[in-house]
Amino acid sequence: MATELSTLQGCTVRSVTVEPNAARVLEAEHAVRVDSGSILEVGTEVSYTDPDLGLLFVGKIVERRDAYRPGEGVVYLAADSYRLLAMTPATMAVGGGRTSRIKLGEGTTISDALTTILSGASGYFPGGISISGVSGTLPALDKGGQSMDTWIEDILKYSEGGIAYCEPNGGSPRLRICDYYSSDGVHLRVGSYSVINPSSGELLLTEGECGRSLNGKYAKLTMEGAGRFHRYRGRHMKVTYPPLPGQPDDPNDPYDEFFRVYLPEGENAVLSRFIDGGECLDAVVLIVRVGGILVYRFNNPPIIYPKDGPPFFLLTLGGILVENRWPTVECWAHYTSYLGPLNVSVSGSDPKLDGELWEIHDDYFVYTDDDSGNNVDHSAALQSLATRRYKRQGWTTDKTGNLGIHIKGMNANLQIGSPVTNFDNMRVRRLQYDLVRRDIRLELSDVPLREPLEAAKTKSKIRTQAGTRNWWQNKDHDDRESCFAGWAPYNGDPRNIAPPGGAPPGSDRSYDCVEGKCVERDGSGGTYQTRDACQKRCGKSYDCYTNALGHRRCRPRNDSFGQYPNLQDCIDDGCETGQETTWSCPESGPPCQAVFGSGGAYATREECEMDCEPHEEEPPEEEPPPEDEPPDLGTVEVLKDAVCDESQPGKLKRTWVRVRRG
Repeated sequence: MATELSTLQGCTVRSVTVEPNAARVLEAEHAVRVDSGSILEVGTEVSYTDPDLGLLFVGKIVERRDAYRPGEGVVYLAADSYRLLAMTPATMAVGGGRTSRIKLGEGTTISDALTTILSGASGYFPGGISISGVSGTLPALDKGGQSMDTWIEDILKYSEGGIAYCEPNGGSPRLRICDYYSSDGVHLRVGSYSVINPSSGELLLTEGECGRSLNGKYAKLTMEGAGRFHRYRGRHMKVTYPPLPGQPDDPNDPYDEFFRVYLPEGENAVLSRFIDGGECLDAVVLIVRVGGILVYRFNNPPIIYPKDGPPFFLLTLGGILVENRWPTVECWAHYTSYLGPLNVSVSGSDPKLDGELWEIHDDYFVYTDDDSGNNVDHSAALQSLATRRYKRQGWTTDKTGNLGIHIKGMNANLQIGSPVTNFDNMRVRRLQYDLVRRDIRLELSDVPLREPLEAAKTKSKIRTQAGTRNWWQNKDHDDRESCFAGWAPYNGDPRNIAPPGGAPPGSDRSYDCVEGKCVERDGSGGTYQTRDACQKRCGKSYDCYTNALGHRRCRPRNDSFGQYPNLQDCIDDGCETGQETTWSCPESGPPCQAVFGSGGAYATREECEMDCEPHEEEPPEEEPPPEDEPPDLGTVEVLKDAVCDESQPGKLKRTWVRVRRG
C-alpha cells in the first residue's frame, strides 16, 4: 500500500517534473525531527494527490537526504516505474532460455520491436503497456547488453516523434508510448485584473517569456566523411636497391641498407584496412620475386613517410647476391590507399544567416576495390543527411519559451507534445508542477524532438561507457557501419624486416640449434627463421648445479641458453666449491683457465696467477694483397639453381654455394 504524501503529517510536496523518455520525479520535504519514527525509508512506495490536479504521482523513494537547513527534517526524491527500465537488461526468448543479445530483422515494425523488448516489463506497470501512434520499420539490428530504456530510444529514433513515459493511471501505473506530434492543442488565457478566479481546468497565463533565436543557424553546412579509399590487390611496385658490398653508403640516409618499395607519386597515406565479403579486415602484404624464381611474402612490412617524396616500404633480402650483383627484384603489393577527403555541403540564401557549420560523420565513406564486389559509396547518403540537417541549421529561426500557468484543475489536453495555439504552436517539451507557488512551468520549443533526445542520449552513453552498464555497439560487422571510422595511417611492424644475411620472413628455410651447431630445416618450422639469429644463440653455455655431495659444479650444455655464457663466469659466481677443478696457464699467457679434474698444473687459481706470466710475441708482418686481386670481403651464400622437387610437389629443391664477395 502506497503512503499518500498529501496526508503525511509535516510533509510538503514541492514539485513534480514530467518529460519524455525519462522517469517522473517528485521532490518533497518532511519537517520532522531526524530521529522521528515517521521518516520514510528509501524504497517506500508513495503517491501524491493534489487538491486541484488529482492523482499526480505514484512511485518509490529513491533518495533521502537532510533538509536544506540542518535540523529541519529530510528531503525525499521519488521516481515512478519508468526508472526500472534503466535498471533492467532487455532480453528475448531463445530456445528454453533468454539472452540479452537481441537480433531484429530488417523490416521489423516499431510496434513489434517494442513488444519484444518490453515482454519482461509487464510486472512494472500494473496498468499495462500502451503503444499507439508510432509507425515505421527498422533496419537490421543486432545488439546486446543494453537496458530496456536504451533499446526503447534506439527503436523510437526510427519513428517521426515516438516518446515514452509513465502515467499514474488512477494508482495503477501505465507505460505509454505515443507520437509526440499527435497531442491536441491547448490555448492559454492571458490574465487581466477582471479575471481573478479562473474556472477549473482553465489555463491562465501568469508569466512567461518566449522569443526567436539565430543560435545554431548557419548559412552553410559542410559534412565530412571518413574519406575516399581504394584497395589495390597485386599492384606492381617500383623497387630500388641498396649499395653493393664495398660500395660507399650515404651517411645522410638512415635507410641506405634496405631495399625500398615506393608508392606511386601522389599517394601519401597507406591503410591496412580493407573490406572483403562484408567483413572489415586489416592487412598489408608484399609479394617479392627474386631473380624470376624465388618468391617471398612479407606481412605488414614497415613503411616510411619522408618529408619529401612518396612513402616507401622497407625490405631486407639477405644472401641473394650473384657474382657481386643484385638479381632482379620485383614486387607486387596488397594495400589500401587514401585518395582524399569526402565532403558535401549545403548552402542557403537567407540574408539573416551567416557562418559555416562543419560536422564530421566518419561512418560515411567511399571505398573502391580491385575486386569491385566490395565497393561501397556513401556519398549520396551523406548528401541526403546534410540536406536534412540543413533544414534545421539554415532555413528558420528557433522559437523557445518558458511560461507559467496558474493551477486550477487538470486540463486533459495539457501533456507532453501539446502545441500552444496562441504561441506559434510551440510544443510542450517539459512540465514542472511547482506545487508551492501553485504554478505549472511549461518549457516550449519548436525544435524537432529528436535533437534534444539524441543529445541527452549521447551524454548518457559517455557516462555508461565508464560504468557498469554495458553499451555494446551494433555487432553487425558489415562494412556499411564504421569500417573506416577513426582510421589512422599504416606504419607496419619493424620486426618484419629480416636481418642482413638471413632469409626474409615467409621463406621456406629455417634453422635449429643441434649440439652447438645451426642445422637448416626444410620449411619454416625451425626455431630460428634466419641463420644469423640461430648463430647468435647457438653454442656452448654453462649451468650451475649441486651434485650428490652437496658441491656446486659448473655443467656445460650444447646450446646458448644456460645460466652463464662461459665457464669463467660460472666459476666467478662462486659455483665451483669442491676440489674437482685444477688450473693451467695457457701458452698465450694469462688469464689462468680452469680445467675439470686433476689435469691442470696448479691446484688453486692463486698459485696459477703467481706463476703465469704474459708472453710477448711479435705480431707477424702483414703482407699487402697483390695489386691485381681485390681485397677479401668475406663470403656469401648464393643460389646455384632451383628445380622442382619430384618427391614434394609444389616445392623447389635449391642448391646453394658459398662464394667470396668481390
